[in-house]
Amino acid sequence: MKCLMMSLLLMIAMFCYAQSAAVQKLIIVRDNVDYPPLEYHENGKLTGFHVELVNVIAKKLNMTVEWQEYPWKRALHTVETGHADAITYISKTEEREKWAYFNPKNILSSATFSFLIRKDSKKDIVYQNNLEELLKNRTLLIITGFALPEKVTQLKPKIYEAPQMNNLVNMLCNKRYDLALINKSDYVTAYQNTKTEKDLSILEPPVHEFSNYIAFSKAKKIEDLSNKFSEELAKFKKTKEYTDLKKKYNQK
Repeated sequence: MKCLMMSLLLMIAMFCYAQSAAVQKLIIVRDNVDYPPLEYHENGKLTGFHVELVNVIAKKLNMTVEWQEYPWKRALHTVETGHADAITYISKTEEREKWAYFNPKNILSSATFSFLIRKDSKKDIVYQNNLEELLKNRTLLIITGFALPEKVTQLKPKIYEAPQMNNLVNMLCNKRYDLALINKSDYVTAYQNTKTEKDLSILEPPVHEFSNYIAFSKAKKIEDLSNKFSEELAKFKKTKEYTDLKKKYNQK
């Protein structure tokens, strides 16, 4: 009887350890495209402001992060179906809130959406905050999976999706399309001081300001983890370490 009890206790201990070990790994997905300085590869290693920030908070929660990279639509699907715990560099939309927790404290950075045109189109394309006039009889070029602002979607523009930023830029430069909507910081970081920057022009003012989140999967039922992450992130944002991290990646 004593041996049986010892065996049962050992089995329970092993089960608890296995459960604990499973919780320790946090599977986070991202787009498989580099977006310096937020998420990119350097010497074959994934790094950037978001990456370091998430790794720091995970460590404070006694967790390790397994980063997985997929094309954006597939990355979204893995979180929606519960094959991953969370996703980074994602903006909040009504549709995405159906399958992910967007805790208001789980904001990693902020950005703006802006229109991009060729400089030789400036006389024909004038933007004065009149979206309806701007989009009239034009096809809007966006990156696949791009979450359009509601003020744009409600106008139901004609849309063409490019797989990645470089495809979108090439289509503009080659005069296949006249107008694109981009994440301004992604574009500027990738093309500043290049010939492309001299050929293209960002229309001001930005059409939309938004926050970049780390969002957690509702299919995994881990709202508690989302909340714990947000608490640690809020604490960390008050530290000198966070200020130094922002300076390292030129974040305001």
